[in-house]
Amino acid sequence: MLQSVMLNQLLSSADITRAKQIQLRPGEIFQGSAVRFYPGQLAQMKLGGLTLTAKLETPLEAGRKYWLQVLGQEGLPKLKVLENVPVIQKSGNEQSSTKHLLQHFGIISAKEGEQLIKQLIRENIPFTKESFREASIILKNSPLPLEEGTRVMTQILKSGLPVTKETFLSIASLLSQKTMGETMLRFQDAMETGGLTTRFPQLFTLLESFRQHQISDYIKPYTPGEKERGLVSERPGAVLSQLLKQLGMQNEFQLRQSMEGSLPASQQTNLKALLLQFLQQTPIHSYQLREQAEFMVNRITAFQLLSSDSQSQVSTYSVQVPFHSGSKLEDLTVQWQGKKNTRGELDEDHCRIVFYLHLKHLKETVIDVQIQSRVLSVTIFNETQKSSAANDKLLKMLEENLAELDYRLSAVKWVHPGKFQPSGKNEVPYSPDTSGAYKGVDIRV
Repeated sequence: MLQSVMLNQLLSSADITRAKQIQLRPGEIFQGSAVRFYPGQLAQMKLGGLTLTAKLETPLEAGRKYWLQVLGQEGLPKLKVLENVPVIQKSGNEQSSTKHLLQHFGIISAKEGEQLIKQLIRENIPFTKESFREASIILKNSPLPLEEGTRVMTQILKSGLPVTKETFLSIASLLSQKTMGETMLRFQDAMETGGLTTRFPQLFTLLESFRQHQISDYIKPYTPGEKERGLVSERPGAVLSQLLKQLGMQNEFQLRQSMEGSLPASQQTNLKALLLQFLQQTPIHSYQLREQAEFMVNRITAFQLLSSDSQSQVSTYSVQVPFHSGSKLEDLTVQWQGKKNTRGELDEDHCRIVFYLHLKHLKETVIDVQIQSRVLSVTIFNETQKSSAANDKLLKMLEENLAELDYRLSAVKWVHPGKFQPSGKNEVPYSPDTSGAYKGVDIRV
């Protein structure tokens, strides 16, 4: 249950800046219908999740759904009705329309295409001919069951991520029940058993270093006089920043630097870079080791894809780091969301932080922290009944520790995950005045 919650929340926030404005991109295709008509060839159109005003240059009938494509041009956007694709009447001829649309794309009798297009219609997600054809090919060759693969691909298109095999496998890795931490342990043990530690010493040493991190490394609070004693470098933020570099969250940026000569290639010692080297140099028959290495690369890439950096809109940072828990390496998944302050840092007075944890006794747990004017509201999503650990004594301790950091706790709620409502849904909060007093036109059809 919470695995699904985590994936939906991470993906729904991946392209949050796109949801803040109307964007009809050239080449995009979606279903649309005329809701009502007005004088001067004006009509109120419903285009997927958008409701806006259109100037009709092609006769349309109210109540019928048309396949429309955005034409790229200067000024007012223009939509054209796709030829040779029948309209969808109230009585319903969706299957015939879908088949004609697939033929229009050059895809004949492909169950992957049919399944994907039905899902895109259901969720009002626009797509281009090129992205749809590529998506259908990827699904046809996918190792995932069709329903699961379609779900992943739908989220990729919805989030505006690149439609590539690498993106698909990376996002699909988030659905796996494997953890990054446990995969690291098994991979390192297999390296040792197979005598690969001397062949890949940097990789083995780096994997060993991940075993040293405790959860307290990330959540240890400030102590009085810490800054004066020069211990700022030991803060959780510094530990986390270093760990993200070790994982390879900035791998492509560092690779570009090395190609430009500003960073020696020898400094490409992060986990992602070393795993890619391992995959290049390891025989194809080493199936188990390669599968584990590919999973770790895909998982790191997934969190790179799910992080967006925007100066003007909301920025989202999604990371997953391993931490040592008893004899196991568990995963700590964190998502930050908010605008940046004048220093270019995430505004800690107004932001949202969501933690995804797998705890020994509480199992899967989501902790949603929302901060407004340094006032925190905390919601804990867990499938068990409210734990006795969440008692007044611990809440008082939390309140006091937050007060030392100049934060105030307003509420702590314990909720069943079925009631989880992720933010950043890919909906456009735009609805023009429907009273008839239109002041302008949004598109031409």
